[in-house]
Amino acid sequence: MDIGASKQILIADDDNFFRVKLGDVLAEAGHEIRFAASGSEVIEEIKKNPAGIDLLTLDLQMPDIDGFGVLEWINAHGYRGRFPVLVVSGVSEPSHVLERLKTLGASGLMTKSFTPEDTLARVNKLLFPDR
Repeated sequence: MDIGASKQILIADDDNFFRVKLGDVLAEAGHEIRFAASGSEVIEEIKKNPAGIDLLTLDLQMPDIDGFGVLEWINAHGYRGRFPVLVVSGVSEPSHVLERLKTLGASGLMTKSFTPEDTLARVNKLLFPDR
């Protein structure tokens, strides 16, 4: 990875195993990783330092506020477009869910059955669109 290409990624997922797995893949690629285990933790992280997030990976199914609720909050509070949001789901989502995610400003969707290579390809496409 280029010097200066390290990005700050917030991984939001209530499943500790998945958070660590995804975090390891992205940290190994040179990124700085922070974690949130619930929708309200994501919102707190955004409020604290929105400029300190280059990418948010967002689980759809979380306690208290789910991924849809987080996206709605992002839109309602003027953070839409400040950083890409890659939605992560444990299952393949039907087309009406994909449409709703797009409408809410999600930048993409991937399932939790990812390979490290697929994850890095998707993340790099969002973080470095000009490459």
